[in-house]
Amino acid sequence: MREIVDGQQRLNTVLNFLKDGFKISKSHHEDFGGMTFSDLDVQTQRDILKYEFAVDLLQDMPDPEVFNIFARINMYSEKLKPQELRNSSWYGDFKSCVYLMAEEFTTFFIANKVFSERSVLRMAEAEFITDLLQAMQDGIQAGSQGVRDKVYKTYDNDFPSRRIHEKRFRETIDVIKGIFGDELAQSQFKAIRLLYPLFCAVHHMKFGLPKLKSERGPLRVADYPKFKNALENIDELIETTKPNTPKNLCGRQKIP
Repeated sequence: MREIVDGQQRLNTVLNFLKDGFKISKSHHEDFGGMTFSDLDVQTQRDILKYEFAVDLLQDMPDPEVFNIFARINMYSEKLKPQELRNSSWYGDFKSCVYLMAEEFTTFFIANKVFSERSVLRMAEAEFITDLLQAMQDGIQAGSQGVRDKVYKTYDNDFPSRRIHEKRFRETIDVIKGIFGDELAQSQFKAIRLLYPLFCAVHHMKFGLPKLKSERGPLRVADYPKFKNALENIDELIETTKPNTPKNLCGRQKIP
């Protein structure tokens, strides 16, 4: 008999699956989607059963020391951010799409100083991609946690036109890369408050955004220098009009 100090939820999930407690999601595996463990072929079942877990075995340890270890494991864990909670709560089509795009573009985000490595570890880039995919599917939304939670719930079982969205997401980022080259990291547009509207504008020009009536026009590669020059003018305007952030009597900065 073994007592589990930490990891009970994960092990219960595995054991539940082995008892046909739930089906594999199609968003996680196209071939096995919709199957329970007993539906799988014998070789795949054997591969799953042969999977090895790395564990630390606490031998002949008295209960007080075990309780102390458990307390230390949980004492220094950081409070989960909203995106980390979404990651642990949803497993379907929309989440799979978000994290596929995050995996593909993490290097782009870090190299261009959109996110730091630490913020990526806390899933900041996944939250940003959530907002972008939501804009592509439903139109520009307020970036609140409640709105983000709703989109995961709405598109958990099925994210319409997912493959098209993934393709268009890549193409939109490619246009932004083409316009800025290696200079996005030096631009104000690396800030997500500006990169979001830039992404939406480029995507709208190429494919259109739901509920957005703004005029659209071609984005030719030959015109990228013109677009970059226009964005640099905006960048300069942003830089020169930054507020002096005067302080009030309480010492807090006033935001105009």
